[in-house]
Amino acid sequence: MKGLTIRAQLQLLAFGIVVSCLLIGAVGYQSTAHLARSINELLDSQGAVRRQMDADMMHDAVHGDVLALMLAQKNGDRAALTEIRKDVDEHRKRFLGAMKENQDKINDPDARALLQQILPVVERYTAAAAAIVAVGFDQPEQATAKLKDFQQDFALLEDKMEKLADAIDNGSRRQNDSTVAQVGVAAVLIIVAALAAALLMALLCWWVARSVLPPIERFKDAAQRIERSGDLSIRAQAGRRDELGAAIGEFNTLMDTLQGIVGKVGQTSGALGDSVDEISQLTQSVEQASRLQTDSAQSMAGAIQQLADHLASVAEHADSTLRIAGEVGQCSSEGSKAVQQTVGNIGNLAQTIHHSANSVQLLEGDIRKIGGMVDSIRGIAEQTNLLALNAAIEAARAGESGRGFAVVADEVRALAERTSQATADIVNVISQLQATSEQVVSGMENGVGQVEQGVELVKQLGGMVDQIGRQAGVAEERIRNISRLLDNQKEAGAQILVNVDAVTQHAGTTSRSVEQVQDELLQLRGHFGELSESIRHMRV
Repeated sequence: MKGLTIRAQLQLLAFGIVVSCLLIGAVGYQSTAHLARSINELLDSQGAVRRQMDADMMHDAVHGDVLALMLAQKNGDRAALTEIRKDVDEHRKRFLGAMKENQDKINDPDARALLQQILPVVERYTAAAAAIVAVGFDQPEQATAKLKDFQQDFALLEDKMEKLADAIDNGSRRQNDSTVAQVGVAAVLIIVAALAAALLMALLCWWVARSVLPPIERFKDAAQRIERSGDLSIRAQAGRRDELGAAIGEFNTLMDTLQGIVGKVGQTSGALGDSVDEISQLTQSVEQASRLQTDSAQSMAGAIQQLADHLASVAEHADSTLRIAGEVGQCSSEGSKAVQQTVGNIGNLAQTIHHSANSVQLLEGDIRKIGGMVDSIRGIAEQTNLLALNAAIEAARAGESGRGFAVVADEVRALAERTSQATADIVNVISQLQATSEQVVSGMENGVGQVEQGVELVKQLGGMVDQIGRQAGVAEERIRNISRLLDNQKEAGAQILVNVDAVTQHAGTTSRSVEQVQDELLQLRGHFGELSESIRHMRV
């Protein structure tokens, strides 16, 4: 048993616990099974008691039914026959059913033997009751003859049914006592099994604790002695081949490693102190250099800031020039648009004048046509006058009968004369219109020539404005390039200034870091002192 590992001991303990649980479970199951059978038998016996009571009542009920039949026969009451037969049949079936069911359910041997003796009498008794009821009114003599045997069976059953009831009741009591005894035995078995399982688990736990705890106590004692004395050469005794022995061996190995580390720390702590002093001197030199670097960077930053200010001023002037050049280009563009618009307007004017001249020429042609028409009207008026004159002469020849026609002819001649006069007036007006239209056409032709000259001059002016715009665009592009270069220079100067500021900040950070390093070195020197003091009392 001493060669078992802790894992094997724990597995054995777990196996013991499982066996104990199985033992308790098996005893409980077996006891429960016996108890269940006893309870079922007890229930059967109690059912037999209840059925026997029912059979006793049916025994009396069948007897009462037969007596009721005899009383009805004596009174001549045939109306009750059907109900009596129904009751007899029902009571007889219940009586036989209860007795036969008890024959299957009764387990007590005395009660079963007595039931076997009574059952033929019960069958004969119920059959006699059925026969009496069947022939009661129709054959009263036969019913009376059967009644004597029926009464004898009734008396016989009275005694035997009472004995059977006592036997069944005694069997039920014995079954009840047996069930109570089974319950007691089951309780005792379960208690014994639980005590046995508890004893087994206690023994196993004691055995495992006795095997594991002493080495753990020795291991704890060795650790406490190392803590109190500071002697790193103390080792714990293993003497085992299980997991605890392996853990003690690893602890001893760890102590060997720790002993070597403490020895090396003691040897190197002095050398590290000297190195700390040297590093402290070097950090002082670095701090002085960083301060000089900070001063130089600040001077450079001032010069670069002044250069950046000059570049900003030049860039501002270049922006102003660029803005003016843009305005010149915009004005020239607008002037070019205005000239082009003027050329278009003058062209439209020339077209309008041409159209007006053409309209006047057309008007002149129409006036000539009107003159021709007026000449035609004048000829018609002259002919009308001649015709009126001839009509007046013919009316005068006609005498009194042509007087009315003469008046009409005079009116026509007067109208022809007015038409001639109006035609002459129209001819004068048309002549004046023709002269005026010729003058208008001549003036318009002169105006068209002058407009065409103006168009040519405006086109030349537009070309010069376009040339000015192109030159202004070239100048604007060159000034924009200069401004872009100045912006780049300004950004470069700002970037240089940022870099110089960064160098200044880094130099300041370096100086502060060096100061922190010096502080850390002072703390490190103190820690080395504490370390040396701590390992001084340790023995390696």
